[in-house]
Amino acid sequence: MSQPVYNPSLSYQENYDLGPFGGFLEEPSGEDRAALGRAGGLTEVGGLRLRRGIGMPAGPLLNSRYMEAAFKWGYDLCHYKTVRSRPWASHPTPNVLHVRSPRPVPPDRLGREPLVARPFAPDEEVDVETLSITNSFGMPAQPPEVWQADMERAARGAGPGQALVASVYGTQDEAGGSSAYVADFARAAAMAAETGAHAIEVNLSCPNLVRSPGRRHGLLCHDSEAAGVVCEAARRAVGSLPLFVKLSAFPPKGAGDPLLPGVIGATVPYAPGYGVVNAVPVPIGAAGGGAALPGAGRGTGGVCGAALKATGLDMVRRLSRLRERRGYDFAIIGVGGLASPADFLAYLEAGASAVQGATGPMWNHRLAVEIAALTVA
Repeated sequence: MSQPVYNPSLSYQENYDLGPFGGFLEEPSGEDRAALGRAGGLTEVGGLRLRRGIGMPAGPLLNSRYMEAAFKWGYDLCHYKTVRSRPWASHPTPNVLHVRSPRPVPPDRLGREPLVARPFAPDEEVDVETLSITNSFGMPAQPPEVWQADMERAARGAGPGQALVASVYGTQDEAGGSSAYVADFARAAAMAAETGAHAIEVNLSCPNLVRSPGRRHGLLCHDSEAAGVVCEAARRAVGSLPLFVKLSAFPPKGAGDPLLPGVIGATVPYAPGYGVVNAVPVPIGAAGGGAALPGAGRGTGGVCGAALKATGLDMVRRLSRLRERRGYDFAIIGVGGLASPADFLAYLEAGASAVQGATGPMWNHRLAVEIAALTVA
């Protein structure tokens, strides 16, 4: 497993222009296609009818070529890389590093302790089940006229029982304040809806609160009032399309216990589904000391893969308990550390309606085939 779908040695734009790489370029064998074709009927996830509840979150699927390959390899719930209402440049290369992390990482420790990262060696062999990586891009986006046309092509490429979810992000404008920020979320959602996307996801899980008096810069999904306002605006913008919300981790004890129910209560009138969790920000350094990620403001990077699995499962369990306790009817998309069929089943047992993987499928493009072969056996 030495040729990942996304090449960590190249820039984001080079991956966009030249990718995908590795196994995504191959065609499934007849045996693989047969395994993927044996489904026990469609499953509903937040208003979407899917062949199988396995997919990839916003991140690795940069454009229609990546989306087409993911659909081909059996990832039926695929989120198009997060887009904005205006073009936005990526952070400098590197954007993906190999992270040295203890395994597993308890949810109450992830993000509290610095981790050491290094570049991937060319054709480096990895153990997908123990692999952790950074994810430091800065939410880049192509110009809207580019991504809208490409997203339309990608949506047309979905087969029966497959869906493209457009992940959108509001761009801050300090001069315009919070109202302009909310309006930009809605604008991006409306633009994505025009492409024929099957659903929209509002990404509330990155550091994206507008600075204002009395309010610190932080995660939008940790502010119930702001999250509710954004989701209401997005709902108006996309009409009847299914609307999903991407959440980050919540503190497992103390402040997190009342915070999560408040955020769900504020957003559930507008959203039939939640994706948990996005990459968790962690302090990242180089082995010899100093910064591992070049550029200002990059002392932290989102960590994905094996280090994220315990946190992803924890969040799914907490959402599932909340759903049952409050009588809600939302779907839960579990994300974090999916690297094997056993991980897929663990997420379903925890209460997930569907499961998505980024790091696992990036290095093992056949993961959906392996899961299909297990679940239909």
